[in-house]
Amino acid sequence: MIKSNIKTTAESFGHFTVHKITIAALILILSAASHSEINVHFNKSVDHSYAYSGNEANGNTDFIDIMIDRIDAAQYSLDMAVYSFNYTSLSNAVISAYNRGVDVRVVYDDRSIQTGMQYLINAGIPYIQRTDSEGYMHNKFYIFDARDSTSLDDDWVITGSWNATVSGTWSNCQNIVEIQDSGLASAYTIEFNEMFGSTTNVPNTSLARFGNDKLDNTPHLFNIDGVEVELYFSPSDNTTSHIIQQVQTAQSSACFGLLAFTRYDIANALYLQSAAGTVVRGIMNDTGGTGTQWNYLNTFAEMYEWTLSGIFHHKYAFFDYDIPSSGPVILTGSHNWSNAAENNNDENTLIFKSADIVNQYVQEFAARIADLGGSLPPPILETVDDLTIEFFQYNVGLSWTAVPGASSYKVYCSPEPYALFSEWEYLGTTTIPFFMDDDAFYEGVKYYVVTVAG
Repeated sequence: MIKSNIKTTAESFGHFTVHKITIAALILILSAASHSEINVHFNKSVDHSYAYSGNEANGNTDFIDIMIDRIDAAQYSLDMAVYSFNYTSLSNAVISAYNRGVDVRVVYDDRSIQTGMQYLINAGIPYIQRTDSEGYMHNKFYIFDARDSTSLDDDWVITGSWNATVSGTWSNCQNIVEIQDSGLASAYTIEFNEMFGSTTNVPNTSLARFGNDKLDNTPHLFNIDGVEVELYFSPSDNTTSHIIQQVQTAQSSACFGLLAFTRYDIANALYLQSAAGTVVRGIMNDTGGTGTQWNYLNTFAEMYEWTLSGIFHHKYAFFDYDIPSSGPVILTGSHNWSNAAENNNDENTLIFKSADIVNQYVQEFAARIADLGGSLPPPILETVDDLTIEFFQYNVGLSWTAVPGASSYKVYCSPEPYALFSEWEYLGTTTIPFFMDDDAFYEGVKYYVVTVAG
């Protein structure tokens, strides 16, 4: 018997921290979840019974406090692309930042000026409104300190479904994501400059691009503290095709929470996944009107209509929340699954490939389904992260600490860390915290995942 007392090295693969163990021609890699530093917030309650250990979501968050803290911390610049902005304390915070020397710029929708926005204009803050009425400037993003060249550690982006109004903050169901990453902040700044028509503090309406005039000119792929992130703007980046691409990866479950859903191509992609065995669940606010996919979705999905107070204003979807080792994905932003969002509006969509971030949205989704009288099956609570390896001639034994409440465990392996979960080899199930891989010896790299099966 050869025991695994060999020196290990740690590497990061997406949301896994893996430990590479080398012996002769055999390399084994153990996977364990790690925590992302991306901050997700919900303004309504969440259900922490769905949380992974130490991954409790931020529910009942005061978005105004989050924003004012970030505005007060800004030292150099603040760029705001907002559809609605009408909250006096936020206006005051922005004006205070401007008066102390922060370069503030605003891109606003082509609509009547709201009172909160008028305060900014009266204070002399430069702004531009969308220069055509063929669609909405529907973004809700804020970029902090991304236009200075002295520091990259203070570059933040806040985005999501939230409109900065009283009803948007307190009545409607919303989510925001705040991200510290200079590369992502730079990409958002490129998009902002395109709509502002300028890289300076002076807007240029002759160069400003909105809607179909915009270019696909921003980077799309990022790695933020080990989390793979994708970013798409509408309508230049064909966002719907990327949504469908993620739908098509769903193996076990597909869940979405949307204000509006009128795109048949996305609905049909969900139907095809459902026909292949994926369980589809959704919450929708707008169930009537031209183009709604509500009736079609009800033929194959478990659907919930938002009938409670306020508006269900989210625009998120997540896939395979119940199989953490499959590489779950979450989409969020300002983009409803509609023709207007795809073809006319200025929108942004973020895709996070992170089991931890998905799990936080699960906690919100489960709470809203419970509000509507339903229930969401719980996810696998643990991916075993304390595997011990022992070598028995040509076989490998895996052992770990028993997970409280677990009745069994499933063991998988793969030669590739990013393979779809359906491509991982299922080795078997065990009721005890030990498993023998009888065919482990070969040259190359092997990845193991042990999940709690029940």
